[in-house]
Amino acid sequence: MELHRDFRNAILLLVQEFKNYQVRALSRNNALARIIELDREERADLTAAQILRLVSEATKANQRLVDESAAGLEKALLTDKDVLDWLKGYCANIIPRLEQDASLAEWQALWLADRLVRDHIQENKQSGSRVLPSFSELKS
Repeated sequence: MELHRDFRNAILLLVQEFKNYQVRALSRNNALARIIELDREERADLTAAQILRLVSEATKANQRLVDESAAGLEKALLTDKDVLDWLKGYCANIIPRLEQDASLAEWQALWLADRLVRDHIQENKQSGSRVLPSFSELKS
């Protein structure tokens, strides 16, 4: 079954957009997983720049992974090959993974939010986090 060139180009654009979304989602998942592994003090010291660096590091590896998974379909779309089997294979491989990634990301975000609240409570409870005056300073 031959597809019209414009239709092939439209599918190719959708695949490219989907790849961009997938790279962003996977990179954020990877960054969340790395943050979850940190201990309380390390999480408290995280800056926005460090979190963006975690996402950026993950993006490079995820881009390669996503490009490899879509390479066959993109090649078929650019040539005059029948793309139906390639499209079925791509969707069968990617969609279950995205559902897992979405549920994992939701769990990670909830866990991290809970952990950050607990860290904040613990930090406010610990008197060791505040510098108290010594006895001699109080006397004078």
